[in-house]
Amino acid sequence: PPSFAFKIALSTYSLAFSAIFTSPIFARVLSVTGPFNQSIIFVVIAVLTFVTSSFWGIEAVAVSIVVPLAIALDANVLLALGAVVSGGVFGSHACFYSDATVLSSATCEIDNMSHAVSQFPYVLISAALAVAGFLICGIFAL
Repeated sequence: PPSFAFKIALSTYSLAFSAIFTSPIFARVLSVTGPFNQSIIFVVIAVLTFVTSSFWGIEAVAVSIVVPLAIALDANVLLALGAVVSGGVFGSHACFYSDATVLSSATCEIDNMSHAVSQFPYVLISAALAVAGFLICGIFAL
């Protein structure tokens, strides 16, 4: 639920995660990856959401880290947020036991794994297009 996500975000704020991730050493490491930052954010969030099936929890934690990091790196904040949301949607849609997959398969009265396997190629195509889009936007500083 979103209220739980806000509690997680408040916890990461009070633990000063953003201060750790925007430290000069961490920012120096990420400044080397420059145009690839949004693609890296997308892949990391996609994997975390896929593994945990926690769309709101991962989003709440990631936004409280990614926004200060993007500001510290002088990166496009909206593009970084787009990578977070896109990665979360990918992970939620691709996960075999996510609420979207379970509800869709139950509504269509088909086996959960059959539904998950049938949608996986489409999810991979959209992920490849998203990574390509984030690379293009990162390289050309859009």
